[in-house]
Amino acid sequence: MYNSENVQEELIHSIQKTIEDLLDKMGIVAAAEYKEEAVVQEVERDPAPLVFDIDCANPGILIGRGGQTLDCLQYMVRTILCNQIQLDIPPVVLDVSSYKQRRFQYLRNLA
Repeated sequence: MYNSENVQEELIHSIQKTIEDLLDKMGIVAAAEYKEEAVVQEVERDPAPLVFDIDCANPGILIGRGGQTLDCLQYMVRTILCNQIQLDIPPVVLDVSSYKQRRFQYLRNLA
């Protein structure tokens, strides 16, 4: 029987590899890192989303106007993962250089 912690670690590694492979195919040199304590939204979900922060030299190219490129990249990663992994996976959230975290804090303070 699988230990749920080992399954979680394998899932995180698989997601990280998928993100980095996709970025590599796009010609972007970047590294994805799992952020366990990241908060990018007010609503709490069950299961909690897995947040990955992408670090690259030019974050603007991955964020796009108003975060549209980042949203599309996140959708592509989710679609790839659903086709690769036959398990129920929690939501996957991509962030670039903590853009979504900063945006969330800004909007929260503004409200």
